[in-house]
Amino acid sequence: MKKLWALAIVGVFMLGSGLALAQEMKGECPGPPEKKMEQKREDRQTERLNRLAKDLNLTAEQKDKIGAIFKENEAKAKAAMGKAREEMKTLRDAGEKKIKAVLTPEQAKKFEEMQAEMRKKMGEGKGKGRMEKREKCHPDDGPPPEEMPLE
Repeated sequence: MKKLWALAIVGVFMLGSGLALAQEMKGECPGPPEKKMEQKREDRQTERLNRLAKDLNLTAEQKDKIGAIFKENEAKAKAAMGKAREEMKTLRDAGEKKIKAVLTPEQAKKFEEMQAEMRKKMGEGKGKGRMEKREKCHPDDGPPPEEMPLE
């Protein structure tokens, strides 16, 4: 049950982050995405904490403690997301192995090629277009990293 709640919280967190990033990316020249996402997350936490402080009339001590709870939960959410990624990869790999067992050798070869092509396309979609835009807008930042960390 705790895992389910943790995954639900992470899912909501990721959805909010994705929507915020999508809104930010409309027609703008992006900066370093990892810094902007981190800043937006901190801004949302600060905004939420300030709203709670106002609505609940929190003392300074209560506000500090709740801020620490937010940070602790964020760290736990990141850890849960890392575990969930690993579990999903394990499930995906096991599923692919089962599929290959059903296929003929020719079909299995084509399936592997299709999977490789899909992974290539997905890899290209993970920030590379944004990174190229960043390079054009911020040439002094240097070249983009080969692969951005997902955590």
